[in-house]
Amino acid sequence: MLVEINLLTEKDKKDITNWLIVTVIFVLLLVSFLFIYVHSNKYEAEIDALTDEHSFVMEQISLKQQLIDDKPASYYEQLKTAIYSLEEIVIPTSMLLNELVRLLPEHGYFSQFYFQKPDEVTIIAYFDQMSSIAAYSYELNKSPYMFSVHLTSIETAMMVGNETIVDDILPRYVASFTIKVNRSAFHVTEDS
Repeated sequence: MLVEINLLTEKDKKDITNWLIVTVIFVLLLVSFLFIYVHSNKYEAEIDALTDEHSFVMEQISLKQQLIDDKPASYYEQLKTAIYSLEEIVIPTSMLLNELVRLLPEHGYFSQFYFQKPDEVTIIAYFDQMSSIAAYSYELNKSPYMFSVHLTSIETAMMVGNETIVDDILPRYVASFTIKVNRSAFHVTEDS
């Protein structure tokens, strides 16, 4: 057996783990401080921009408020007069519809309802018989809510059974009315 004899002294290896740990910690601290510095600058810039925007908005609000305060009292009176005149022009549609439906015969119903002019209404309604159209026209003419009623057209519409086509086709009449509305009747009723 051969024995190896080394007369040279062995060099101690330097333990670099401590230096490595210190270096890693130093690099991590440097990166974290750099990260915090960059983000703090970004947030400070955002805060400055928001502060500038806030001051601009506050200036605009003060200017608008000053314009509102500088309006003469006559301006408010003009607005009040305009609102009052608009209220006089508007016809309460719900009241008009209630009256039109109330006068409608038993087997009659509306297909369309629309205003042609501010005080002129056109309705298209379906009826079972011609006598129902005449009765409805008569009732509309008697109503205090209407100035005049014109029956503009009568057409025959063929209505078929709901689910299956049957040989018995029920004739239906489509009547179109143009009605001139009495505004003053609505305002008297609305006030009382």
